[in-house]
Amino acid sequence: MKKLIDFGRKNLAWVLLVVICIIFSFTSNNFLTLTNLLNILNQNAYIIIATYGIALIMMSGGLDMSVGYMMSICGVLAAMMILAGVPVFLACIITILVAVCFGALGTLLEQLLQLPRIFVSIGLSTVYQGIA
Repeated sequence: MKKLIDFGRKNLAWVLLVVICIIFSFTSNNFLTLTNLLNILNQNAYIIIATYGIALIMMSGGLDMSVGYMMSICGVLAAMMILAGVPVFLACIITILVAVCFGALGTLLEQLLQLPRIFVSIGLSTVYQGIA
């Protein structure tokens, strides 16, 4: 019994997620269908991709709080280019390059000015918010 309680404490979020999924699957016929799961993944693809990027940054010991605003700038940039007639593939490549440049800007500021990464990240976050 003690092992079960310890397991529940260590994995409370996962246990609650499974319980909620079971409850919703009984109350709705469409909840645990392949179409619904693909729809959820489709709607959250950009968040999943950004999460992998942020996880890589955090695993390397870094911190970047400006990612959300950087994503908003890149989304606006991509939309403006596509509306201007730039081919979608080229717009995506240019947008990725701009995002890489924004990330490199933070690293350059940190290294050249010897500032703590958190200050650079918060400062760039404010700048990116203003641009977006």
